[in-house]
Amino acid sequence: VTGDVTDDGQPNSYALFREIVAPLGLPLLAIPGNHDAREPMRVAFADTGLMPEAGPLDWVHDLPGLRVVGLDTLIEGAGAGALAASSLYFLADALETAPDCPILVALHHPPFRCGIGYMDAIGLSDASALAAILRRAARDVRLVCGHIHGVQLATIGGCPALSAPATCSTFDVDFRAD
Repeated sequence: VTGDVTDDGQPNSYALFREIVAPLGLPLLAIPGNHDAREPMRVAFADTGLMPEAGPLDWVHDLPGLRVVGLDTLIEGAGAGALAASSLYFLADALETAPDCPILVALHHPPFRCGIGYMDAIGLSDASALAAILRRAARDVRLVCGHIHGVQLATIGGCPALSAPATCSTFDVDFRAD
């Protein structure tokens, strides 16, 4: 789940999400989006074993033949996102210590400009450090993100990045400069 697990970051909203997806019987690999709140989300997903006790909600989950890395881009109270220095270090370590398999990196804010002016204005503040880490990766890395509520494909640091459509709200795509 690439963020915006809730629209309001409230504990009861996380509980409702968990109730809705429970019948799927799938592991919950979730990262926060700009509509989430870090501490309620940490509590709501504590049972997954992924959530760190403090700091950004960055995690690693190894599946057979795939390492999944979740990165927290949340700036609480803001629409825009950023990767903290600790998150960048976390990613570099996760890439370096990965088993010999592909790696999927999930983050909410796209590490690329989407061309929709109002979304780019609240995008990831600086993707250059992320790109530098990805360029050094010795494994096959792909990225997935959310935030722009539509499908776009780009590259960052030589790695493909795919944005996912939203499951609830959408908006008109408008690439005009104004």
